[in-house]
Amino acid sequence: MASSRKTALLGLNQWNLEDKPRMSDFNNDNYWVDQFLKGHLESALHITPQRGAWLAEPAVTGAYAGDGKAARAVDLGFRPALLFVFAQNYGPIEIDTATSTPQLRFAVGAGGFGSTGLALGDTGFAVTQAQTTPPAGMSKTCLNQTGVTYRYFAMK
Repeated sequence: MASSRKTALLGLNQWNLEDKPRMSDFNNDNYWVDQFLKGHLESALHITPQRGAWLAEPAVTGAYAGDGKAARAVDLGFRPALLFVFAQNYGPIEIDTATSTPQLRFAVGAGGFGSTGLALGDTGFAVTQAQTTPPAGMSKTCLNQTGVTYRYFAMK
């Protein structure tokens, strides 16, 4: 005789002392436990297609060549959660010796906001390049200077 009681979730056998378990009872229970665990393991992390894409490639790196325009957009195909942009072969801040003006060549963005000269968007980011010398004591944003290569690191 099969068990007198069953578990609530999977309907597995629960025997009393007077029950007489059969091999088929155990095999059936093992089958249902195996199927339940298989389904659970396949979705245990509850991974959506978007989350799966993130796990496969959580960050991207890239580069763009400065063209000197006041603004430039870079399309990443996603809104960056964390972003670093810097001028290759330059320090993050350098002084223009002709004007004694600090030139910002580095920017960071997170949580939807960016430092000076950087704006995060739904599908990437935008940088700015100052077109004139700023007033004394102010810095010049240089994130799209002609002839300069800029690198970025973006977390999804």
